[in-house]
Amino acid sequence: MAIIRDIGRLNKISRTLVKHGFGAFIDGISSHFPSISKPTKEEIREGELSKQERRAIRVRKVIEDLGPTFIKLGQLMSTRPDLVPDEWIKEFEKLQDEVPPFSYEEAKEIIESELGRPLKDVFKIIDRKPIAAGSLAQVHKAELKDGTTVAIKVQRPEIQKIVAADIRLMYEFAKSAEKHLRISELYDPVGIISEFEYTMMRELDFLNEAANTEKLHKYFDDNPNVQISKIYSKYTSKRVLVEEFIYGTPLSKLIEEKKLDVQRGKLIVKNLVDAYMKQIFDFRFVQVDPHSGNLIVKEDNTIGIIDLGMCTKITSRTIEHFSALFLGMMQKDVSSIVREFKIMGIVTEETKITLYERDLSDLIDTYADKPLKDINWGNLMDELFQLSYRHKMRAPTEFMNLGRAIMFLEKSARILDPDFNFMDHAENYMSSFIEKMASPQELAKQLISNIQGFVRLTRDLPSRLNYLLTRLEEGNLTVQIKDKDSEEHLLMRQKAANRIGFSLLISSMIISSTLILFLEQPSFFGFPQYSLIGYILAGLFGIVFLRWIIETIRI
Repeated sequence: MAIIRDIGRLNKISRTLVKHGFGAFIDGISSHFPSISKPTKEEIREGELSKQERRAIRVRKVIEDLGPTFIKLGQLMSTRPDLVPDEWIKEFEKLQDEVPPFSYEEAKEIIESELGRPLKDVFKIIDRKPIAAGSLAQVHKAELKDGTTVAIKVQRPEIQKIVAADIRLMYEFAKSAEKHLRISELYDPVGIISEFEYTMMRELDFLNEAANTEKLHKYFDDNPNVQISKIYSKYTSKRVLVEEFIYGTPLSKLIEEKKLDVQRGKLIVKNLVDAYMKQIFDFRFVQVDPHSGNLIVKEDNTIGIIDLGMCTKITSRTIEHFSALFLGMMQKDVSSIVREFKIMGIVTEETKITLYERDLSDLIDTYADKPLKDINWGNLMDELFQLSYRHKMRAPTEFMNLGRAIMFLEKSARILDPDFNFMDHAENYMSSFIEKMASPQELAKQLISNIQGFVRLTRDLPSRLNYLLTRLEEGNLTVQIKDKDSEEHLLMRQKAANRIGFSLLISSMIISSTLILFLEQPSFFGFPQYSLIGYILAGLFGIVFLRWIIETIRI
């Protein structure tokens, strides 16, 4: 097994689990992982003493003991209320990745190795003591030769090897869970680790963070209320990032002190919410790890955004879904919310839709008598995601990233300015976005995209149909249908047959209309008449077919 090379780390993980009361679990899986040292009965009994604590607390302590990779995974899970129950999220939110700094000598060696020159050739001054230290990197304040004050982010020694080894072991545990735990069929452990690996690898590549920072710096270049650091590319590499230093007070400190002047609090909230609303609705490129520690408030209330290793593009379609859900919640329309979830495809086979609608209706009713300005939208969204978890629904990562940013904004705004009406502010951006999407320019873009897709379909369809018919003639075409009930099975087959027949009819109309394009035929406003009629009919049938599919999406 490839896992043998990580045997030392594997045994540390097993001992940590035993220490916190999970000895029986290690004892049970040791046959699947022969590399694990089987715990003694005495060790198991010692670990059982901690069973008086809640399981979520014990898991959090295990994660803290196992170090940076597992802490990052726990932090990721704390943002996924569709995957993790509320009591676990509350514990995982306590995870901090602040750790003792590594030595200046190690930092100096890494910087010089990455830059390929001595520090004195680049920096006039560099503080030996870091101003911040996390599980992946630490930050030193410095001055360039021209006197510009900068922040140097230096990656921890050997951290990439540690993370790579931990992720390999996570994959092994996830694969074992898929084989032996039934619940894994719904939550896809290997998929979660794959997503986590992608996130971690991007966060460990400071060139990615530099690109994100430069992109947002360009977007906010003419905005006086938001500051994004300038990146010094010639001094930046995969393990070292040099950027403009932003002077100010961390938002986390202002929140803790609770001494803000009322008027200043209002200005800060407006600038903060505008900064993220613009990322979401205007730029569609957003920092997906917003927290009060990576936001700096300057003396003039400008918001400085730092630590941009985790950013992502947000598609127009995701924003449309999110806006529709918000409007559904504002209007307390249960059916529209459920319909949107169905369109998004997050309703699983395990979801009992009638029970979900009942519970969702109860949730909405608890807010029914409150004015919109008094509703805590962050809490409402949190409860909505928790409800999805209980009913075995799983939201797309992009959607959860957007939800995370919105919840952070709403909760921070309430702390800094209790009178701030978040929905009034958000609704303005949503309305502008919807108007923009309905503009002739956007509709033209969508039309061109659809035409391009139609052309590709017309070009590729004959070869695909030929392949399908050849497989059918050879008797090699197999259709697999998974069902739980014979009558439902029959109904599904009937509907599948109807859909196939209908789609073949539309396809044949498109192909026929295309084939006769070059034949002599009357014209209608410059278009070949018979081909035009065929395309129009195919389009109308296609619309009917699409509506039929949407209406029967549960099947």
